[in-house]
Amino acid sequence: MAPIVKQNLPMVTDVARRYLKLAGNDAIYKDLVGVGVLELIRALHGYRSDDGLDFGEFAQPQVRLAVIREIHRFNGTRVVRNVWRRLAHITFLNTCRNCIRHCVY
Repeated sequence: MAPIVKQNLPMVTDVARRYLKLAGNDAIYKDLVGVGVLELIRALHGYRSDDGLDFGEFAQPQVRLAVIREIHRFNGTRVVRNVWRRLAHITFLNTCRNCIRHCVY
């Protein structure tokens, strides 16, 4: 790993920790950090020191956007899973009411 990436890892963990409350689930923390590190590496490829910006200042908005996208992706997946679980439960209740035998679920 490049030294400049190692120097900016605390910024990535800080952004992930700050936006973790939006996710509503602490289990996604490592995923947010991983996405942030990948975006940090992508930002390294697009960084030019001639612009006068520090690398951390250049990369932080990109890391923040990647973390927010991951949270939205996670929340969207969670909603879909919950909808499918509820539909399966409703379907199961309707079939059990109509059948003769007693279901043990």
